[in-house]
Amino acid sequence: MRDDITKTFNDLIELLKEKLHLFEMLYHSNREKRNQLKIDDIDSLAESMQLDAHIIDEINLIDVQLASHKKKIAETCGISEIDFDSHFSAINESIVLSYFKLQHEIEDALIKALGENEAFCNELQETMFNTHKDMEEIGRMKKLFEKIKLVR
Repeated sequence: MRDDITKTFNDLIELLKEKLHLFEMLYHSNREKRNQLKIDDIDSLAESMQLDAHIIDEINLIDVQLASHKKKIAETCGISEIDFDSHFSAINESIVLSYFKLQHEIEDALIKALGENEAFCNELQETMFNTHKDMEEIGRMKKLFEKIKLVR
């Protein structure tokens, strides 16, 4: 493989490593948010959600950079961007194999992070439902208290 393509592939791999790390951070953040929800640590929960938004922004920026690097490699090789993966999947070089391995690890990390996020969302929804029930009960108790007050 030409040196310029190898260098750009190395840049791709570094970006993929960072993207993998960010998805792992999202997974751990969702686990932590579930714990924060259980102990009713709303301030920390809000901070965690802000951090998640920042992580997602970073992932989006990395995706733009990845697309740019893949476009550069595709243009250099004279292939379409759509054919990038199929073209390079036939090449048995360590750098290309690392690229595909990282792609697979990112897919796994994404699935894991999404699963943890779904569990967090379900627990948050349950907490909101229970809070709503508690508010209704407090409303009934307030009405009862007012009736008792009138009887006195």
